[in-house]
Amino acid sequence: MPEGFKYDSQSFAPQLLGQKGMPRAWAYVQLGAQWYVRDPGFKLNEKGELFDMSDAPFVEKPVPAGTDTPASKAARARLSSALAELNPGAGKTAPAGNGPGTQDGGAKKKKKGRAKKE
Repeated sequence: MPEGFKYDSQSFAPQLLGQKGMPRAWAYVQLGAQWYVRDPGFKLNEKGELFDMSDAPFVEKPVPAGTDTPASKAARARLSSALAELNPGAGKTAPAGNGPGTQDGGAKKKKKGRAKKE
């Protein structure tokens, strides 16, 4: 792994065993060159856009920085801190299907068609 790489992992085995455990307050998702961190009420993406997720999964309401409420301002700070700690922008990202770390791992696509007979 690259130097300074931070693993985005935390065991949830205790919860599976019916114990309290130490659940994390947010979830991180990366799909190709796009990523976000989310908690139950808000989502912050790689562009710094904050979304109110109170009506999710059906509606994601954008929260422009100039219209922050105390709750969205706190969420913006909390989720920004999580993204800064993970630092996904420092890693190599590529659009889906175009390199290592993508959905197909950069595998070459097979050509369809009939094989030539010799």
